[in-house]
Amino acid sequence: MRASLLHAVACPILLLLPPAGSAQSVAPDDVAVWQQRFDQENSSRAKEKLLIKLGEAEFALSRTAGERGDYSTVDLTMEKYRDNVRSVFDALEKEHLKETDPAYRSMEMHLRRSLRELQDTIISVPPEYVPPLQLVRKDLEDIDDRLLRHLFPKRPAEKSPPPKASSFA
Repeated sequence: MRASLLHAVACPILLLLPPAGSAQSVAPDDVAVWQQRFDQENSSRAKEKLLIKLGEAEFALSRTAGERGDYSTVDLTMEKYRDNVRSVFDALEKEHLKETDPAYRSMEMHLRRSLRELQDTIISVPPEYVPPLQLVRKDLEDIDDRLLRHLFPKRPAEKSPPPKASSFA
């Protein structure tokens, strides 16, 4: 009886606590450490894996900056994230990886989640910060489209409708 009561009370309280590694625990120093590791990495596949961790840290930093009302930090962080995504994608393309390489798939999934979060950010910032963030979103969408073309390169050619038969009566 006591154990079930404790379980019934403790579980909902634990659900209210932020998860480890959430926005409340990410400091700018954490982002700087991830950025330094990212910049020193030469392998495109290792860089892609680091991008996921760095991106999560950058979005967490962006969320906390937005909560504080520091929208210029939000803008700069998202622009840096876009630059990091672009550098990883360019590195993956230079290696001429196969379309089936898991690096493309994991990067596309990460980028898709990031685009959703960026859209939420755009909705929540003051109007003067919207245009630069929309440019970041557009650049990330373009990279995502290119990633999708790598993942699904062979698309059936679009068929034009057959010409209508004309009657000469």
